[in-house]
Order: sequence, then C-alpha cells, then structure tokens
Amino acid sequence: ISRKDKFKAKRELETMVKFRGSGLPRIFTIKETDYYYEIYMELIFPCISMTDLTKRLACIRNSVEDRGRRFFHYFFYKLLGEIQKFHVKKHTHGDLGESKNESNILLQKTEAHSVAVRLIDPGDVNHRTEIDLADISTHMCTIGRECSFTEDPIFNRFIKGKSISTEKQAEDLRQELSKEGETFESDRVYSKKIIDAIFDEPKDEAPVQSLGNIRDMVSGAQGEKGDTGEPGPMEAEDSQGPVGPRGFRGPKGDIGITGLPDRNSRKVDYGEDN
Repeated sequence: ISRKDKFKAKRELETMVKFRGSGLPRIFTIKETDYYYEIYMELIFPCISMTDLTKRLACIRNSVEDRGRRFFHYFFYKLLGEIQKFHVKKHTHGDLGESKNESNILLQKTEAHSVAVRLIDPGDVNHRTEIDLADISTHMCTIGRECSFTEDPIFNRFIKGKSISTEKQAEDLRQELSKEGETFESDRVYSKKIIDAIFDEPKDEAPVQSLGNIRDMVSGAQGEKGDTGEPGPMEAEDSQGPVGPRGFRGPKGDIGITGLPDRNSRKVDYGEDN
C-alpha cells in the first residue's frame, strides 16, 4: 500500500488487522519501507472474483437442473454472513461493487472441495451499512436476471427492483436464503458439479490464476525498480498497484509474494490469527 496518503493507508491497515477472520486474508507481517507498507498475507488460491463468476453463469446454468439456484442461495447467504461481521462492529467494507471490471468479492475453492466466500481490499470503511447492502442488492438483481430466476420468490423481488438497506433486512434475507443454502452445502454431488463448472477453465477465457503465473507477475514487477533505489513506473503509481486476475496485487501493492526485506525496512509482526 502506498504511503503517499498516510491517513488512508493506515486506516486500511488497521481495518485489515481488526477484521481478520471476516472473510479477509490473514495477515502475517507488515513491513514499512520508505515508499510502501508491504503486507505479507494469506494467498487466497484457487479463487475467482465475482466479476469472473458472472462471466461463467452459462456454465453454471447448464451444469445443474435448477440452473444454479441453490448455489446462489448459498453464495449470498455466505456473503451476507461475512458482511455482517463488519456491520456488528459498526463498520462497512465499502467497496463491494464492480470497479474497472474487477470485484473485491472472491469465491475460493477449499481443500474439502467446497467453496468459501472471501473479501479483499476494504475501501471506504465507514458506518454507512446501506452502501454494502446496496451493492449486494445489485449483485442479486444481476444474477437473478442472467439466470432467469423469475420463479424464485427471493431473486424475483430483486429483479423487480427490491433492495435492502438495513441490518434487519439483511438478516431477514440471510435467513430466507439459509434453507436452500444448507441444501447446497449438504449435497456433495450437486456442489461438485457447480465447483467443476466454476473452476474448470473455458477455452475462451483467461486461465484461473496459477502459482507460476503469480511468481512471473511478481518477478516482472520487481524488475521495475531502477538502480537509484527510487520507485520505478509501476511503483510510483497513485493507485495501490496493478491488480492481478484474482484480486492479487504486485509486490509493491498489497501483496508481496516473494523477495527479501529491504535493508531499511521496518517490520511489524502481527502473527497468525488465533
């Protein structure tokens, strides 16, 4: 994270530490350098973003008889649960919509061959919970329309313009979604078909991020630094660094995958989550 805007950078760091366990990646170490805060954190892998998920709706619809309805009940049930962890502490994520064709909502394939909803890059953290809920309402409308869930009473409400804006409405919606969500989680045959449809790579799309590709991306980014020790073109960007296909950022952005600490760096060790 760039130190150019110190207030914003420190606020984001404090949020990431405070909300560990709220769907955010685990943080192991934070290094403070002259230009950046380098964060060594959990690698969420394999995963796809909400943006990529919507691009694969045709694969999902064709993989199961209910066109993925139970899966999306599960998905939004879990997403609302992760957001609730922010809201009970009087904070919001603040950036759950789509920006520049990317999303801070990730779907991760677990070792148990299930799926988990993860969040990255909490942005405008504030007390306005309606911002998060408006983004979720928009996502439900989009999924409902694309999957033709007009006969599903929950999704049909959002297709017709319904939105949620309060924590009470969010919890009521979560309870509505829980029945079909639990059915998805308990049906291993169904869930395997969905997982295969999501994480099997269509030939006309970019591949799911591999560890090798991540290392190549990081190595290329590290080569941007000049002999003077000043930040190169990539490091000097005003933003938080280039975003990879899965929400990963370059080594001088949010996530440092490889490389040794700089001689002049200062380290703050937060340890692993309990």
